[in-house]
Amino acid sequence: MAKKTVDIFDEIIGYNDIKKQLMEIADIMNNREVYAKFGVKVPRGVLFTGAPGLGKTLMANCLMEAAPGWNKYVLRKTKSNGDFVKEIKDTFDEAVKNAPAIILLDDMDKFANGDNKHPDCDEYVTIQSCIDFVKNKDVIVIATVNKPFKLPDALIRSGRFDRHIHMYYPSDEDARLIIASYLKKCKNVAQDIDTELIARLLIGQSCAVLETIINESGLCAGYERADKLQMRHILDATLKIVYDIPNRNVESDEDTERRAYHEAGHVIVNEHFSPGSVTLATVIRSGRTGGVTTHNRFHNNTYESVEETACVCLGSRAAMEYKFGIADIGCSGDLSKSFDIIRENISENGVRGFGLLTDERCGDSQVRVTKIETACNVELERLYLETKKIIHDNVDFLEKVAQALIEKKVITCNDIAEIRKELAA
Repeated sequence: MAKKTVDIFDEIIGYNDIKKQLMEIADIMNNREVYAKFGVKVPRGVLFTGAPGLGKTLMANCLMEAAPGWNKYVLRKTKSNGDFVKEIKDTFDEAVKNAPAIILLDDMDKFANGDNKHPDCDEYVTIQSCIDFVKNKDVIVIATVNKPFKLPDALIRSGRFDRHIHMYYPSDEDARLIIASYLKKCKNVAQDIDTELIARLLIGQSCAVLETIINESGLCAGYERADKLQMRHILDATLKIVYDIPNRNVESDEDTERRAYHEAGHVIVNEHFSPGSVTLATVIRSGRTGGVTTHNRFHNNTYESVEETACVCLGSRAAMEYKFGIADIGCSGDLSKSFDIIRENISENGVRGFGLLTDERCGDSQVRVTKIETACNVELERLYLETKKIIHDNVDFLEKVAQALIEKKVITCNDIAEIRKELAA
């Protein structure tokens, strides 16, 4: 493949497996005679699926740009239904006249107001017939789709869209590469910027969110008239964009200490089961939320993992009881979540015997419901005793984390690692 084509795909940061697929398709489009001797054809359609903000349109544009000898057409829903159907037909007609050609149907699932119960909208029927019309006419159709379930199966099947490329959220390594790429575009970046920490804080976020946070951090630095973009600006932007916490520079109030021990309880139990898993904890209020603790602890389908999750939920109540000697009413949400987790495993997964499984087909008797509730209560009490033991076995860790939260309002995995080092010294 020509060097220029390879350079085009350098615009895509990370996602090496997907880039490899795109480079293969581009090679097929640019060297059709090589593949013709095998009696094969260029893929008729390429379908990009995935959540918004993952770069589907970027991928599609790069693929089109990598085929310089092809004419390009882009369709987006900008007209009323009848006019748009005509535009679809006209675009396909024009593409046939100027083949070889590529047509991009951007956000194709927004072309009509249909859903999986009403898939035969005029727009989708028209696209389907147009794709069939351009068969063997050197026209490739590329489409980006957020919600493929809204489209008729007949439209997106093989033969119309031969290649399906599913976009996923950036992996840890991809996130680091993407963040580093965005930071390169920033000027006056301080040395304290930690791409590893940023990637950990933003695990599971889309490419668009990563870009927005880096941009927002620059706005924060500019508003402060700072000389350099610092790590605290990125942390502030993360709190604002991801957790809807607009300002971390708030004064302590009378409830700060209680919130600190509440969140510290979650931190300690998380770290007990999976050291280094907590990414961020804060005691800053956001709406009705008094604080946030996030983690990337690995989950699997074992009952032990489910028990650990329930214990993490109970960590706040256990910490508050240890520190203040009373049950905190602010833990009601955590209690409900832990109870729901336990009940699901008992009534739906049968972890305490098949006799407690629910049967939606014929309904549950009052006796069965009572047995399930009793079993849930027993499990909840047992796990709470285990959680309290974890808290009591780690009181120094709890105190250090709580004090750090009171002082800083926000702590990250790096702060928690430093506390661990202090305690181990």
